[in-house]
Amino acid sequence: MILYFSGTGNSEYVAKKIGAYIGDEVVNLFDKLRSQDYETMTSEKPWVIVAPTYAWQLPHIVRDWLLKTNLEGNKKIYFVLTCGESIANAGAYAEKLCQKKQKSGKFFSSSSC
Repeated sequence: MILYFSGTGNSEYVAKKIGAYIGDEVVNLFDKLRSQDYETMTSEKPWVIVAPTYAWQLPHIVRDWLLKTNLEGNKKIYFVLTCGESIANAGAYAEKLCQKKQKSGKFFSSSSC
């Protein structure tokens, strides 16, 4: 399942492209974040989190939502972080998040430079 958060539309575009390519469900996190919906989610396919890089890390609102939400099923998470230039140390922060969630993670960046 692909979960995305997008401010300007870049991450939404990337998430929908990935979803179309791999044939997976794409979920916009905006309503879940706004309503503080932390209900358990389940996916047999690996989780894919697509979000912009804010201050060289995953946006805190997305990180906090992920920490509070139980992601059942597949134990793998892939992070695709969009950015204008560099994700800097965002991968290290995402790796710590994976450890807290007891998931194995892979990190990718999509630069618009």
